[in-house]
Amino acid sequence: MAKAGTTRYFSSRQEKAFSELIGGKVTPNSGASRFAAGDVLTEDFVFECKTPMTKKKQITFKKEWIEQNEKERMGLMKPYSAVVFNFEPDGKNYVAVDENTFKIMLDSMNKL
Repeated sequence: MAKAGTTRYFSSRQEKAFSELIGGKVTPNSGASRFAAGDVLTEDFVFECKTPMTKKKQITFKKEWIEQNEKERMGLMKPYSAVVFNFEPDGKNYVAVDENTFKIMLDSMNKL
């Protein structure tokens, strides 16, 4: 278990809560090994989770997060990838997907 107050501690909490919400699985030691892809996995998605250690009004969203997660998605042969982020530890999560994935999601919702 990660030590309270460390980056790993807050990241682990976010990954666990998000995986429970969506029925996914947390990747053990994600970020610690070049063989551990994504932070949370489902049958179709690879999720990269990002959380700050303190409450923020804004964050810097990095292109490299998307590019790395996309590489991991291809390596795992999953159809979709997304970046999950929030503005404070244990805060509300937001999910960033590319426009094609969003269109597929929107079309699926409109069919309900």
